Amino acid sequence: GGAARAVVGGLVEAGMEVVVLNRTLAKAQALVAALGAAEAHPLTPEALCATARTADLVVNATSVGMWPHTEASVWPDSVPLPVHLTVFDLVYNPLETRLLRQARTAGARALDGLEMLVAQGALAFELWTGRPAPVAVMRAACLTQAGAGVRGAPGLEGERR
Repeated sequence: GGAARAVVGGLVEAGMEVVVLNRTLAKAQALVAALGAAEAHPLTPEALCATARTADLVVNATSVGMWPHTEASVWPDSVPLPVHLTVFDLVYNPLETRLLRQARTAGARALDGLEMLVAQGALAFELWTGRPAPVAVMRAACLTQAGAGVRGAPGLEGERR
């Protein structure tokens, strides 16, 4: 999707070697061809674990783990997550996904999707209003909604936990 395209494009532009794994191999190959990433593979537990052994960063740009399927994870339970990784889960609902819990438990660095959500909202605000976005207020509102356990706030759809 668009988030994956943005992440891959940004990493390639920054000079990083990017391996794309997708549930649909043809989509991974198309992204690699369009953006100049290094490799494409199907998103399988085996391919993910093999790629993560030598990677510095794993980005989950899928909806796996997003509410209401919060106990789902792209990372298999039977394989320890490498401690050297930084795991960035673009999912922001919930902020603490199972993948991020797996990363923290393994001692890896874990980053949630809140900042991406806030940055997207800030850009939209600025495009629509022509004024600087109140980023701190936006971030605080997201954290308040997430901390209150409220689903149904803009961008945090669903029900109460």
